[in-house]
Amino acid sequence: MKMNSKVLAGAVFAMALAATAPAQAQVYGIKGDLNYTGSSASGYGYGLGFGAGGSMLMNMEPVGVEVDLLFNRRKITAADGDVEFTQNSLDLPVQAVFGLGPVMLTAGGYLSYALGDTSISAPAAYGLADSAEPTTSLDFGLVVGVGGMFEGVSVEGRFLLGLVDLGEDQAGNSVDSKTRAFDLLVGYYF
Repeated sequence: MKMNSKVLAGAVFAMALAATAPAQAQVYGIKGDLNYTGSSASGYGYGLGFGAGGSMLMNMEPVGVEVDLLFNRRKITAADGDVEFTQNSLDLPVQAVFGLGPVMLTAGGYLSYALGDTSISAPAAYGLADSAEPTTSLDFGLVVGVGGMFEGVSVEGRFLLGLVDLGEDQAGNSVDSKTRAFDLLVGYYF
């Protein structure tokens, strides 16, 4: 729990820092994304999900800061694709943005909060419940990306590397099950 408090404090600090940037340096926008999410645990595959939300970009040449608040619906598969786990979450990535002309490189961290139970879709033969409470509602990790912006339209690819074990075995022991995701985002800045 101590680590969760530190991550939450860091996210609040980042948002406070963003709010103090000069108004002329801030640009607001909306984003949509397709995500391809999996787990570091063996036996799990990737699933296709989607998301949408708002974004704030602070242009402070040569390095800026991007803060997004996104609703995401992420899916992962197991048992050769027969079982699908779906989780809704509220994601807060905070990244440094390095501008190289129209190309931007991003690096930073993310905080993700699970919204409700994880839904489970599986054949009846597996004997699984329709939903399960997440083992932890808070995930955080690293995010890197590359993209570009032209005339207010942005396109960005990101990789999320989760640092929190999200799974448990039958005995309730933590297993190495960390988020791995590829996101393709398209946005428009006003």
